[in-house]
Amino acid sequence: MLFPRLIPVLLIRSGALEKSIKFRKWSYVGDVLNAVRIFNEKEVDEIVVLDVDATKHGNGPNFQLLAEIAGECFMPLSYGGGISNLEQAKQVMGLGIEKVVLNQAAFKAPELVGEVANFLGSSSTVVSFDLGWKSRRPMRWDYLNKSWDKTSQVGDWMKKFQDLGAGEFMLQNIEADGTLMGPDLALAKFFADQTSMPTIVAGGVADLEDAKKLWLAGVSGVAAGSWFVYNGPHRAVLINYPKYPELKSAFESTMSN
Repeated sequence: MLFPRLIPVLLIRSGALEKSIKFRKWSYVGDVLNAVRIFNEKEVDEIVVLDVDATKHGNGPNFQLLAEIAGECFMPLSYGGGISNLEQAKQVMGLGIEKVVLNQAAFKAPELVGEVANFLGSSSTVVSFDLGWKSRRPMRWDYLNKSWDKTSQVGDWMKKFQDLGAGEFMLQNIEADGTLMGPDLALAKFFADQTSMPTIVAGGVADLEDAKKLWLAGVSGVAAGSWFVYNGPHRAVLINYPKYPELKSAFESTMSN
């Protein structure tokens, strides 16, 4: 049995580390390079960095910043943001980044998923879904405010991407993002049930108990941002991550259920 993954997600806006609430309310957290250094010290197994401005403003990846991040990062690193063609994906991987995360570009040009998977390998190709419940139906949100009206479309897209060669899926829960109010387990289970491939779920996770609930819902990786950068009711900025004995205990108690 593989140890469940617990993954910090760092969001970049204008080169700075920021956090959002429901993809809308943004707060400055600090320097992304400093955060990566601290996560190194805490022996995090892997990390995801997403540049939320790169796609929104039509920019490509900030390769200079990515090179600096990759140079500081001692753990496997995934990156998403502004990747719209294979050459950009190659350049990102050439910096020593292990995985590329495709979001809006994958839905606009699904063939990109196949191109990236064929060249870089399925294990390096992640497709990210931004989902939330609307009248109890999952919808997809992007910068064009498009939506899906039927839950079946989520599974259809996942199958399409899987057939094209994607190796992993990621769900970012819009309504739970940054709230620290707990994950939407129904949405997480719905997402994980659509595929046999590895799935990462982010949104609302506040502690190891929340992570355990998601592992039990069938996801293979739990991702979080606010949990790992805030501390206390006033959200004081403090980079943190559970120590190995805590993770081991949570894993063992999850497997015993």
